[in-house]
Amino acid sequence: MVLKNSYIFLEHPSKKTSSHRDEQGNIVFDVGHNVHGFIKSAFPNSIKDISIIDVFKTKLDCFLEEDKNVCDVSFVISTVEKITYLDVIVSGKGRSKLISCLEFIQEKLFSSGVRQYYIEIVSYDSISEFYCNKTYVKLNALERNLRKLLFNIYILHFGKDYYSATMNIDLQKKIKGVIGSNNNREYQKRIKELYNVNADNAEAIIRLQQFFYSLEFGDIQKFLFTPSWTSVDKEERQKFLTENKDLSELSDKELRKAFKEFTPKSDWERFFSCKINILEIEKTIDEIRRYRNAVAHLKFFYKDDYLKSNELILELNKAILKAIKLTEEKDFAEKNAMNLCKTFSGISKMLTAMYSTIREVTLSFVQSEAFQIVKSIASIVEESSLVKGLGKLAIQAAQNLEEVENDESTQEDDIEENVDEDDENDIDHKDDEDE
Repeated sequence: MVLKNSYIFLEHPSKKTSSHRDEQGNIVFDVGHNVHGFIKSAFPNSIKDISIIDVFKTKLDCFLEEDKNVCDVSFVISTVEKITYLDVIVSGKGRSKLISCLEFIQEKLFSSGVRQYYIEIVSYDSISEFYCNKTYVKLNALERNLRKLLFNIYILHFGKDYYSATMNIDLQKKIKGVIGSNNNREYQKRIKELYNVNADNAEAIIRLQQFFYSLEFGDIQKFLFTPSWTSVDKEERQKFLTENKDLSELSDKELRKAFKEFTPKSDWERFFSCKINILEIEKTIDEIRRYRNAVAHLKFFYKDDYLKSNELILELNKAILKAIKLTEEKDFAEKNAMNLCKTFSGISKMLTAMYSTIREVTLSFVQSEAFQIVKSIASIVEESSLVKGLGKLAIQAAQNLEEVENDESTQEDDIEENVDEDDENDIDHKDDEDE
């Protein structure tokens, strides 16, 4: 494996360096004070590569063993007028070991006295690249977990309007602009087709899906730590004022409680402070933001930066994961319980309304003339004399029915006898005809 750091050395504005003219006009080469001389001084075992025949280019090779890390080192020095270009190339096994070698070489070179005569520019920094890459993975996980927590909490409390519920108007406009610039017409057209919606609804869907993806870390700081009123806060405040028109009637304790409850709060106080217990959390996030900017923009980022940022990132990430778990286990359950209570409350109100309606109808009927008639009939029916009279009438009716049935049976018998006699007469008459 091969890694490289590259430097450019410019002459110090207040120092004379590699060459100058003396009082007689002669050119004087100050060999000990050029970059080549400082490298030889810092790494005396380095050997010049004689295969390089370019007058303006020099290569020094050496073997380096530093704290159990070993590597082969090449210093390639090129000069253009009074500018010196240096590539430090290390080769060996293990990226972290080679980075340690580059760190040692850089520290040794910069402490050699070269800065008294030159101002160095690091033009390619494998050391920062190594630690940036290591830190990027951790920042990646942190930001994704933070984004999930934001989505969970804001949508839980505000639903589809989460992106406009707590944020100030200027920040909303900024994020809408970022979302619009990140999504061209082709993407919007695709959303319209996927969800079968018009252009306005397509834009709303894109905002729903991408809002927290469009926030920079600095925006998240403003989002979380800027005190503000939410629409819910305003509704609760108005409800309190409506129910308490004369505040002078409230006790001191009640007024203090109301003042604390209805004072503008940051979203961190409102939603996160009870879940994430980190002292000076805003300072922690701000420090992480500065490290993140260095990583994101590929700036100087060395071992000390890595160790400090890693500690902060791990602490915050651990707290965020805990908050996600707490939200999904506790807040989700509480929200469901509230919804059930609202549902049961609605059913209770509906049943109460139905009972009230039935009661009113019943009272109206009881007070009506028809009910009075029914009531009079019922009172008559309850009297025993009427019952007895009805019983006698029923018995008499049964006896009359029996007599009628008997008369009908007698008539039927008479008819049958007459029919039989007629049949016999017909037979006798026929016999006479036959004779």
